[in-house]
Amino acid sequence: MADLSEEEKLSALQENITRKGTNSYYYAHGKKIEGPQWDGREEPRLLGTVPAVAIQTKTIVHSLDSFSWLDETKHVKVYVEHESAGSIDDVDIGLVS
Repeated sequence: MADLSEEEKLSALQENITRKGTNSYYYAHGKKIEGPQWDGREEPRLLGTVPAVAIQTKTIVHSLDSFSWLDETKHVKVYVEHESAGSIDDVDIGLVS
């Protein structure tokens, strides 16, 4: 069997690009994709991991010396005077005994 020359070993697409260079009709299709090879499955797969940076929040605790309370049938209300009470969200307030 005769050895194939280098030109015969190339696919038609590669041969056309070799002959005509960047002026080839198929030049855009000749680029090699450098990503991971597709395995035929549609499920997502992990491409890599990056260590997570832990966000540390500072909890501010205030002790209260002066307050009043009201005992209702279903609820107990605690009244506290605070100079910036309007700027604090309800979810940011907790009561610990």
